[in-house]
This record gives sequence, C-alpha cells and structure tokens, in this order.
Amino acid sequence: MLQAVSIVELALIGGFCLWLMATRRYKDNLLQRMGLAGLAFYCALRIAINQERDSIELSDLVIYTSILLFGAGMLGKVLYWKRHDRRTMN
Repeated sequence: MLQAVSIVELALIGGFCLWLMATRRYKDNLLQRMGLAGLAFYCALRIAINQERDSIELSDLVIYTSILLFGAGMLGKVLYWKRHDRRTMN
C-alpha cells in the first residue's frame, strides 16, 4: 500500500515540476528550472526503483509527502498571483 502511495506521490511531484518548467506563470531563473528538472528526473528514477522493491522506507514517504505539500502551496501561490496580477492590470 505504501509503495502505491509513494509512486502516486512521485508521479504528482514529477508532473508538477514539469508543469512549472513549461508554464510562464511561474517566474523563475535558470537555477530554479535546473532544480525542477533534476527533481522531475529523480521522481522518474524513484518510480522505477520503487516498482522493483517489495517495501518502502517510511522516511521516503515522509519526504515525498512534504515535497508534495510544498508544491501544493507553491501552486496556490502561483495561481493567487496570477489572479492578482490580472486584477491590477485592468
């Protein structure tokens, strides 16, 4: 069960990183984009590794959940400022 949860979380984190790299709404610099690319690549590798393993460490699941929560907060921030910027432009 924890293995499936970790794979779903890793897929969400990787997809979120790829979305942030592709969108113009998130204003970042080159180092941040490189970090997002590295995290997306790491998620893809960990999904492959976790599929082969019989169990997953609880500490791994905690860090995946923490990164996912951080990403959700960042998404909320990006969407808030997108809405806020649109209001101030009119």
